[in-house]
Amino acid sequence: MPPDNPATVGQLIRARLPFLPPAERRVAVSLLGGDPLLGLGTVADVAAAADTSAPTVLRLLARLGFPAFADYQAAVRRELSGRLSSPLEQFPTHSSDSAPAVMLQSLAGSVSEDATRLPSGDLDLAVRLLADERRRVLTLGGRFSRFLAGYLAAHLQLLRPGVSWVDASAQERAAALLDVDRRSVVAVFDFRRYQRDTVDFGAAAAAQRAHLLLFTDQYLSPLAAQADVVLPTNVESPSPFDVLTPAMALVEVLVAGVVARLGRRPRERMARYDELSRDAVAVQRALAPPPDAEEANG
Repeated sequence: MPPDNPATVGQLIRARLPFLPPAERRVAVSLLGGDPLLGLGTVADVAAAADTSAPTVLRLLARLGFPAFADYQAAVRRELSGRLSSPLEQFPTHSSDSAPAVMLQSLAGSVSEDATRLPSGDLDLAVRLLADERRRVLTLGGRFSRFLAGYLAAHLQLLRPGVSWVDASAQERAAALLDVDRRSVVAVFDFRRYQRDTVDFGAAAAAQRAHLLLFTDQYLSPLAAQADVVLPTNVESPSPFDVLTPAMALVEVLVAGVVARLGRRPRERMARYDELSRDAVAVQRALAPPPDAEEANG
């Protein structure tokens, strides 16, 4: 089910996407996945981008709660600066001793608010896909969010087979796409100032019929138009940098859901991992030079 109170225009469009007639759906996909400035042009511009008519564009906007095109444009303008803002623009003009306390309060509020906005249907579907051991899972992200992708992969690898974290290099990503098909689940982390190579990978995976899980911010990555599951979290904070703490909390929620869905099945796998880890540590210690040898070499 869509959220009752979508935070942004993009979330509103995404929530209504499954229920739209085909022509209006094309308009919605164009507005979600295209140039963010498209909605600031004319009705004819939007219609041309979606290969449909101006009346179809206006019918969609009316369905979304915008009586006139100007009302939609006003909402887009209000959000555009937030969607395109950079850390430099958000940098504080003065320092404050209360910054840590303010940050803690902000993070707690964001996590709590996200819990009320996340579409429960998308959350449930994400758990089902990640827990399906018949499917291969790939995770990847951008410059900062790739650490969240690695964190998710590291947990899933303990719980089930067939999970890989895709590195940032172009060669690694190209190799990963070779085996992506309809049995694949691709979890992409892409937050505002959306990273082109990450978007391209997700789009390529969707074109190869993979199930696409998108972790993004409240303004939505361009991949939202193609994703099977969209899980937005708030990235705004008193800091000049976007925060990923709410997204981390969401990863923890999904891992808990996967554990619950798999039941007792991962126990043998986790026990085997513990055994292999102990063996690996023992081998590493056995191969390490004795302390007096290190001193002699020094």
